[in-house]
Amino acid sequence: MNLENAQLPPIYKRDGKDYYLDPIRQRLIFVTPEETIRQKIIFWLMQELSVPKSMLSVEKPLAHYGLDTRDSADIVIDGMDEKKGVSFPVTVIECKAEDVFLGEKECLQAFRYADQLGAIYCAVTNGVRTYAYYYDEEKQAYVPLSDLPSYSEMIRGQYDELHIPPFPPRIPMEKLKEMYPSYIETGEIGEKTPPRIAIPLVNLIESYLSPDHTFPARQYKLFRNIEDYGVRMLSYGNASGGSWSGAYRSFLIDFRGNTELVSINVAAAYEETTYLNVAIDDDTTGHHALQYNIDRELGMVGNQLIFYHSGKIGVGNIGSGKIDGLRDLIRKEYPEIISANKFNLGVLTHDRLWNLDDAEECKLVENLISYALLRDEYRKIVKERHDRNI
Repeated sequence: MNLENAQLPPIYKRDGKDYYLDPIRQRLIFVTPEETIRQKIIFWLMQELSVPKSMLSVEKPLAHYGLDTRDSADIVIDGMDEKKGVSFPVTVIECKAEDVFLGEKECLQAFRYADQLGAIYCAVTNGVRTYAYYYDEEKQAYVPLSDLPSYSEMIRGQYDELHIPPFPPRIPMEKLKEMYPSYIETGEIGEKTPPRIAIPLVNLIESYLSPDHTFPARQYKLFRNIEDYGVRMLSYGNASGGSWSGAYRSFLIDFRGNTELVSINVAAAYEETTYLNVAIDDDTTGHHALQYNIDRELGMVGNQLIFYHSGKIGVGNIGSGKIDGLRDLIRKEYPEIISANKFNLGVLTHDRLWNLDDAEECKLVENLISYALLRDEYRKIVKERHDRNI
């Protein structure tokens, strides 16, 4: 969507605050970054896609369609059944502020609303990026579109499917040095990360992104890998108010009879260093169980990368947990990663392209997942002790 020329509605003051006079809801709406995108999209839909104003609903509760839910859709485009004289939802659009990362969670929200309303088109946008979809009955899935069709095309069920090219081949070993600056530009490797570490990190990142190899589905010491769930676009917040967004490699595992989704990625942090993150999802959200500062913690001897970790651990609002307590739990459950006063999470020898089913990387992934799970168990123990002492 090109929103450069999108006109915003007039702004009025109330109690010293700015409000848009919304053309669809016909009332004053408090100006926020998300509302600004919503208003630009409304203008774009009417001007560029010829959507009739009367067929647009904004922030409409889904309960108005007879659904038992408190959800509201940002924008719904209706069609009209001329024979029955009733309107019906055709398209659902979810709008986010410009700085919101559009990942799997945001797309699933649009899919959920479209499913509930029976709309065949849906889209999610932050005004900079837009992802549009059509529900293909034959495939029983949402297929990505090259763009949203015009209103007349929507009514006729027309669309242009986005043809996604095959995943590019891996960067050869001899090209890793040449390519690593591009990973700094995309925010996957920090600017302060030294080249001797950054070059192997390109190898590691590519191994997580590649669909050609998978983390073996089998029983490991602490957990069973049910399925390598592939690459997902995810976003996680942290206690300091920041966020980590990008491509994660996810694994569906069974741990102590519970099914979990655990995801790993490598990304640059705001201080321009590089982190290896291990995230665990729960029912409604997710968190980083481990944020491993590669620049600070990684050991390198010759061409070997040794993933040492100090054991430093934060426990929500309580503060830092005791490393000795974490070590006691790990000594009981997974002692093989204890190395003197540190934890050794694995070794990678940079003499080949790594793959998720490669013995060294497979062991590193097993250790990372196991360590992350036990760190969360220790957090739970600390919180329970804290609550008992309040």
